[in-house]
Amino acid sequence: MQITVTESGEKKVEAKDGTIRLDENKNRLLSHDGSTNLLFIGQRSDGSIGWDLAPPGTEVTTADLADLIASDRFRAFTIADSDYYDLTRGAGVASVSHDIGTGIIGAPMYLSKWSYPSSSPQFMSDMPSMVAMTSGANEGKIFRSYSSRYDPTNGVIRFQIDSMPTINPAHGVAETVRFHYFILYQNLPN
Repeated sequence: MQITVTESGEKKVEAKDGTIRLDENKNRLLSHDGSTNLLFIGQRSDGSIGWDLAPPGTEVTTADLADLIASDRFRAFTIADSDYYDLTRGAGVASVSHDIGTGIIGAPMYLSKWSYPSSSPQFMSDMPSMVAMTSGANEGKIFRSYSSRYDPTNGVIRFQIDSMPTINPAHGVAETVRFHYFILYQNLPN
């Protein structure tokens, strides 16, 4: 480790053959490849504290946000919409679905879970999900499924309840399922 003082009186601590530098007066740590600083950790010139990573050949301390590889200022995803929809399958109806428009063409990321709106507490189950009979003549057989699917051609998420027509216990009874969803959009730097 080597401590040096610059012409302006700034004390710098250097280690690993000068590839890591601690600028005490500026409260930051820099790592460089011999020609440019690539990694920045500490206080920025605007007063914010964080970290930035630039590609080789780009000076991390002066690079625009769009030129960085990674930064704590990047938010990978934003929740654009979150809500729920109660979908009811009537008695004797094999399948029912409902479409939610995402407002874009392209593939947003979304998370979806289901629960019964009338039950308490509200335990949620992952999607897709299949429900099996737990007792009786059809014990162990799957008798309905809940799913959500995304169609990138029209930007629609479809929530669906399917009842297996070969097993009638659930097919002849109405049910309501609450589909909870979060639509996420990727944030790209400007």
